[in-house]
Amino acid sequence: MSKVPKVSCLCITYNRVHFLKRSLQCFLDQTYANKELVIVTRSDDYDTNDYLSGLKNESIKVHPISDYKSLSLGEIRNIAIEVASGDYLCNWDDDDWYATNRIESQIFGILNFEQDASVLTNLLLFDQASGTAYYSMYRLWETSLMCKRNLIDQKTKYGHKNVSEDAYLVTKLLGNKQSLYPCSVPAQLIYVIHNSNTAKRPHIQKMFKYSQRLTPYQSAIVSNVLSGKYTNEEASQTMMRPD
Repeated sequence: MSKVPKVSCLCITYNRVHFLKRSLQCFLDQTYANKELVIVTRSDDYDTNDYLSGLKNESIKVHPISDYKSLSLGEIRNIAIEVASGDYLCNWDDDDWYATNRIESQIFGILNFEQDASVLTNLLLFDQASGTAYYSMYRLWETSLMCKRNLIDQKTKYGHKNVSEDAYLVTKLLGNKQSLYPCSVPAQLIYVIHNSNTAKRPHIQKMFKYSQRLTPYQSAIVSNVLSGKYTNEEASQTMMRPD
């Protein structure tokens, strides 16, 4: 391979600095070097912009927008794509946790198996309200999408909606006969369930129903990872252990 491709991670955030700090640190701790984090937020989100203005890192690109309220989440994600400079795009939610080798695992699958895109097949789900963690059912988790930048155009992009805009894009890619690598490396992403997810509670309850509930001991480990009781490197190693 002549060069290591650049991966642009796309993060949309508003008034959730407490989540964003954890997600941003997960990005900084990635083992994959040629990367950038594109953060799109509202220009009037002063707490978030004040926090981001204090960061001195060339791999973080901040793009405040003024008409945030009039746009759907999908439209804002498409703005992030326009700002991105990478060869590959990678969804990076502000409220989730990512293992240090998440980018590396997915780009490895894409490049080595000559695929167009990749998603994770299993996630860890964590319900903040109950402190319970679950190992998800096997499916193509659109929230973990990574794909070639040149696949995105006016017809193939995030849907203009506030819910399932990422599922819309994955469906488009599959409909266009793009090849997709299902990455089954365990514990790459903790999907955090809280009181402001875009997914509604009935949908979340369905996810719990078809997933494997973890033991109180295992749930405590996931909770400790999210609360920062481990470094991300320590957490990634801990989460990979079968016990």
